Amino acid sequence: MAARQYGHGPDQIDPFFAYKREWSKVKDEIVSKYFACYLKTIPKRGRRIVIVDGFSGPGNFGDGNDGSPLTICKAVRAAHVEVGVTCLFAEAHPVHRTVLAETLQEYAGIAEPPLPDFPTALARALRLAAMQRSFSTSIPTALKTLT
Repeated sequence: MAARQYGHGPDQIDPFFAYKREWSKVKDEIVSKYFACYLKTIPKRGRRIVIVDGFSGPGNFGDGNDGSPLTICKAVRAAHVEVGVTCLFAEAHPVHRTVLAETLQEYAGIAEPPLPDFPTALARALRLAAMQRSFSTSIPTALKTLT
């Protein structure tokens, strides 16, 4: 994708993602610290880990700050876990999903291509669970849809 264009049109990135706001910085700091601890503990069980971010956005902000998908992928990469980790990211907005796919290319061994919505991502996580006896899932940013 060429230079990002922000606006409310169907071919534009939502202006929300032009710069990272303070609450997003706080959320991603919590996510980063959570996964740093989680990925030190859970892999000891020897089970595959599936992380689902149900509302991913384009993956980063126009001001150069990482969004939650990059925060999660970087935490997984930094943890050097011995078990398989799969990150599933969902984004309904087609332009955001396209940008996210480009953003995640360098994490191809960790992140699957973005999915169109949270139910699809959750279904994919459940299919991954069906392929093994044991399963651990973390859905930090999608919990609001389950409560």
